[in-house]
Amino acid sequence: MPIRSTSLRFALLIILALLIPGCGAPLTKENPAPILTPSANLTTASTQKPLTAPALPADSVNLKLPEPRLKSEVSLEEALYQRRSIREYANSPLKLNDVSQLLWAAQGITDSSNGGRTAPSAVAIYPLEIYLVAGNVESLAPGIYRYIPEGHQLSKIKDGDLRADLGTQSTIKQAAIDIVIVANYKKVPERFGSNSTKWVYLESGHVAQNICLQATALNLGTVTIGGFSEEQVKNLLGIAADMGVLYVLPVGNRT
Repeated sequence: MPIRSTSLRFALLIILALLIPGCGAPLTKENPAPILTPSANLTTASTQKPLTAPALPADSVNLKLPEPRLKSEVSLEEALYQRRSIREYANSPLKLNDVSQLLWAAQGITDSSNGGRTAPSAVAIYPLEIYLVAGNVESLAPGIYRYIPEGHQLSKIKDGDLRADLGTQSTIKQAAIDIVIVANYKKVPERFGSNSTKWVYLESGHVAQNICLQATALNLGTVTIGGFSEEQVKNLLGIAADMGVLYVLPVGNRT
């Protein structure tokens, strides 16, 4: 004998009452109607947290950098007005505090609650990595380092003064340090399709400008360089072949 639709609905209501806590109880002040909220896994682009940094090698040497300052006697307007491409530098060491400030300006974390950084990134993916080729810095051994925004620290990649191996331009060799902006294309989601690299290039421009303005505020010289052998720089930094080298920014004391 077929089950009537009324009986079927009644049976389903009984099952729901048994499975859902409080469903079968009358709605009272002590037993209010449940409030349905979106799943915690459903996040919007504006609230999405950035991907965590790649795991460091077990033998890496980490150096905690001095805390960056958040105020300066040089206004943003002054830094914009005074910014120039400087290609010649004094043969004198940079202060570690200044190096710390430059790296923070490039990719420092400014919001610990969601990992927000000094430069904007499409849907907070942060596909850029910052490498430091140090040759003449007080209290910092010459070598190649990767900047780790989490904890504001450096991870040593190689020992030795390798500025001359970074490129043929005299500016790169003469600068106390060279900051290299690298793109990790694997972090860019497929949702961007053919425009994936566009967002990476835009973000690298934001970062480079941050470095230029911070260098100006510190009375240091810098210039953005795109003329280099990408394959040579990749080999020197020891990065994967499918990553990209976008910028080299030499930084030094002004003459």
